[in-house]
Amino acid sequence: MIKKLIFVISVLLLSYLTAFSAEDISKAVNDLFVQANKAYEQNNYDQAIALYENALGRYKINNDSIYYNLGNCYYRTNKIGKAVLNYELALKINPRDEDARYNLNYIRTLIKDIQDTNFIDKLYLLLTANELVLITLFVNICFFIFLWLFVHKKNPALKPYCLYIGIALLVLGFWAYNRVKDEKRVFAVVITTPCEVRSGPGKEYTAGLSVQEGKKVEILSRQEDWFAAGLHTEKYKGWLEKEKVELILSSPLKR
Repeated sequence: MIKKLIFVISVLLLSYLTAFSAEDISKAVNDLFVQANKAYEQNNYDQAIALYENALGRYKINNDSIYYNLGNCYYRTNKIGKAVLNYELALKINPRDEDARYNLNYIRTLIKDIQDTNFIDKLYLLLTANELVLITLFVNICFFIFLWLFVHKKNPALKPYCLYIGIALLVLGFWAYNRVKDEKRVFAVVITTPCEVRSGPGKEYTAGLSVQEGKKVEILSRQEDWFAAGLHTEKYKGWLEKEKVELILSSPLKR
């Protein structure tokens, strides 16, 4: 399944408008997506990839539907690592994208990189960090309004509301804090094989194990052309060549 894309010019960053007017940029972007979607439907996946990547790189667009479509294209061309990367990027922007999550889980089943997720984990990932911060801020305002009314109006009926909202605020605050904290963690996807995990940042170090394309790892540090990475499923830490992985960074400005 491919997602059709409709873009409004207001979402484009004005700081990146050069010789083109806003109308020119909008038309160019929409033309690209029409061409990309058409190429995908005609099974011309390489052309579709080039067009989607052009939109991301040239016009600095950051949209979960683009990443989802790219993931589909890369999967069709048997580039599993790139497919996983783009599904991850789609979910980073929109964690409620069921299509992207289904496809990602399907690929992980194929490559035997199954990650255990229970109901709490799914609930934890339901909202983005920004959404949680906004909700927490709103609940915080409600709490202080009820607290002010309780103190100044001397209305005992408001006491339970203050208690309930206070509990909700604590839960949301803890949830938001951890989501924001997780946002600072850097993950990457292995995009080519073989990819050996070594004991140090260099090929002269011993290779402890080899990970397959599509594997998601956490980046702990960087030293020249090497990443120190954590493999949570295997409970293993080691060094990977930088060229073997690609970071999961949704902003086109950081990629």
